[in-house]
Amino acid sequence: MKNTSPYLIIILAILFQGCYGSENTCTSNVPKKLIEEFNSYQTIQDFTDLVKIKTDSIILFENSKLAETDTRPEFSIYSIILPEYEVGNAIGKLRASFFNDRLVSIWFYPNNINQFDEKLKKKYNISLRNGENKTIDCVRINRYTDFEGNEYFGWSDLKLVKEQNDWISQNA
Repeated sequence: MKNTSPYLIIILAILFQGCYGSENTCTSNVPKKLIEEFNSYQTIQDFTDLVKIKTDSIILFENSKLAETDTRPEFSIYSIILPEYEVGNAIGKLRASFFNDRLVSIWFYPNNINQFDEKLKKKYNISLRNGENKTIDCVRINRYTDFEGNEYFGWSDLKLVKEQNDWISQNA
């Protein structure tokens, strides 16, 4: 029995790495909770139906896809912005990005970044300084500043991020 203990520990370590690892270890197609009511793999239609309960203001940010005559596998990027949206009792700008009609990531620019940070600490036990990220169950959570100097929090399904990156490296 003593000889099997090291093997059991190694197997458990590999399994836990699959749950908390990098995008290369995230292989499950199971939707992941991003934040609040948003889950990865939501379709554009399901997402817009959900957010229309809270807002009528939906701005198309990006709608890129291959031409119908293109013989490569499907590749479409669709991003929308909700200029005034509430997440966890905080108001701010929300950006949602879809790859092949599946929600990949949410970026939230709260009007009061410190107040939202406190809500994340209390509700989700997540604390990030600007420039940091954390991976929980194949969801990368980050806090960054965009190219315009606006600070935001982001949630991304690493399986879908990898799928998008793989398409680009194999087909672009």
